[in-house]
Amino acid sequence: MTQSTDEFFRSRFAEMPLMLIVRGIPFDETLRLAELAWSLGVKVMEIPYQSETDLQRLEALASFAEARGTSVGVGTITDPDSMRRAADAGASFAVSPGFDPEISLTAASLGLPYLPGVSSPTDVQLARKAGHTWLKCFPAESLGSQWIRHMHGPFPDAAFVATGGISSSNAASFLSDGASAVAMGSSVAREGELELVIKSLRTTSPRG
Repeated sequence: MTQSTDEFFRSRFAEMPLMLIVRGIPFDETLRLAELAWSLGVKVMEIPYQSETDLQRLEALASFAEARGTSVGVGTITDPDSMRRAADAGASFAVSPGFDPEISLTAASLGLPYLPGVSSPTDVQLARKAGHTWLKCFPAESLGSQWIRHMHGPFPDAAFVATGGISSSNAASFLSDGASAVAMGSSVAREGELELVIKSLRTTSPRG
C-alpha cells in the first residue's frame, strides 16, 4: 500500500502541487471548475462524500477525469463502508480528516491510495507506524505553515498536503515551509482565485 500510495501522490503532484476540493456545488459548476483546473495543469481533484448526491457526482466526474489522464478521489471518509462505496463509484484515491487504523486497512485491502489527516505529532507518529508517508495536514490554516517545518524535525520523510483555509495569500508559504502540496477548497469559488494560487505555486518549490 505505502509504495503505491507514495508513487501515486508523488507523480500526480510532480508538475502542479495542488489538489482541488469541490464541495456542495451543482455538477455543471463542478465540471466547469474541473475543466479549468485540468487546463491549468492540476492533476488531483477531490469530491467530499457526505451525501448520495456526492457519490453520484464522483462517479460522473471520474469518467471525465480518466479521459484526461487526471485523478478524482473522495474526501471526508470517516468509516470503512464509505471508503468501499466510493471505490465502487470510481474514486482513484481517498482522503480522511483524521487517522483511523481501520480505515487505513480498508484502503489497503482495496488497493486505494490513501491520505489520512493529521494535526499533532501523535497523529503523525501513528500514521507513520501504519505505513503512511503522505499525510493531510488539517486544519492547515489553524496549525500554520511552521507546524510542517517543525514536524519535519522528527519525521523528515513525511510528505504533507496542507488542507483547510488555503488560498492565494498563504499557499506559497506552506510550500516554502515544507509542504509537498496544498489543497484548495472553498476559496476556489472566488473568481480568479484558482489562477492566483497556481501562479504563486509555480514560483515556489515544494518538498518531496
